[in-house]
Amino acid sequence: VSGIGNMIFQTWLMLGLWHFLLKVGRARDPQFMDLFAGGRFFVPGVLATILVNLIFGAIFLIGALPAGLVFVATQDQQAAVIALLVGVVIVLVPAIVVMLGLGQVQYLIVDRGVGVIESLRLSWTITSGNKLIIFVLGLVLGLLNLAGIVPCCLGLIVTIPFSVLA
Repeated sequence: VSGIGNMIFQTWLMLGLWHFLLKVGRARDPQFMDLFAGGRFFVPGVLATILVNLIFGAIFLIGALPAGLVFVATQDQQAAVIALLVGVVIVLVPAIVVMLGLGQVQYLIVDRGVGVIESLRLSWTITSGNKLIIFVLGLVLGLLNLAGIVPCCLGLIVTIPFSVLA
């Protein structure tokens, strides 16, 4: 229950942050209260988060399925763990591709005011042909955020909003 509550609360805060940062990126006049303006995007934002998490869960469930079959057939835990590792490795690349393709869902909900399914479709469309660039950008921003941890996490005050804006 606390995990679901945390996901819902974080979604509301992130929707407000994206609303604020979209104004920053467009040189509009962002206000402090824009950080808490995620309410109007809340229902589609939460539903989109749940749907994307279900998609990822299904992908990794497919990767775990061979482990379950191996365990049922052999009752060998070691063989099942090896099958699980192999299955996860096999689905890792498709999962990353899906993650990159659906990574803009909530931004589109905030930016264009679209619904859940439309945001999924649009996110996949606008990232088509750009997934490698988005992946490399994510790695660079991840390293930047890692560097932000070094000075007692104070650098994250700058690097996280910059990463979200990027």
